[in-house]
Amino acid sequence: DHASVQINIVDVDANGRALNTSTTFALCGQVRSQGEGDDSINRLATKAGLLRNVWSYQK
Repeated sequence: DHASVQINIVDVDANGRALNTSTTFALCGQVRSQGEGDDSINRLATKAGLLRNVWSYQK
């Protein structure tokens, strides 16, 4: 799938400096072609505890 992407979100300390750890999310091309990439990242990041209070459309 040449349209797939992998996004690494680095963890930061209290001062905003990057740590050596990160959280990785991968999206397939089909999700991206349907325009669902942003919503998918929001839901995954919320589930992983990286986001709070972000509205997400769920079918």
